[in-house]
Amino acid sequence: MVTPYIDSKELEILLPKWTVTHNENSSGEIYAVYKSAQYLKPQIRAFLDYLAEQLQ
Repeated sequence: MVTPYIDSKELEILLPKWTVTHNENSSGEIYAVYKSAQYLKPQIRAFLDYLAEQLQ
């Protein structure tokens, strides 16, 4: 799904050796980490809302 963006250099692989591990201790939860601010930027809020909607 993201291969075209990696090929065009719009996305960069940050952890090339990282692999997903599925085991009985894994919760399967995904976390979004962002810089704390008094007001969340609308772009970040929209992205987080989109992720939450798509991953339900």
